[in-house]
Amino acid sequence: MPSTFATSSAQREKVSDQACIVCWKGPCDPAHVIPRSLAPDPSGDPIRVVPLCRRCHRDYDEGTLDLLPHLNTLAWRHELAHAVLDHPGGMLGALERITNHHWETA
Repeated sequence: MPSTFATSSAQREKVSDQACIVCWKGPCDPAHVIPRSLAPDPSGDPIRVVPLCRRCHRDYDEGTLDLLPHLNTLAWRHELAHAVLDHPGGMLGALERITNHHWETA
């Protein structure tokens, strides 16, 4: 039985010839902008992923990389907008995940 966290062939294909959106190195893996545990992706939609090299992917997953400067370009705005729609916390939840910054209430 396939893992619910496996990437789809369409997601792998999307990033196969891309450079990492952070460091411009390759090869790249499909990195989910919003974790699949928060936004289940039964269809494996390619809009949910961006290309990250293994190092940048690990840094993003560990919470030490801010993707917002790299997603806030014309090339990746659809993925950014889709992440806001997918995140159960809406815009603020997506912003916290994407920037890896967590704000405290005043």
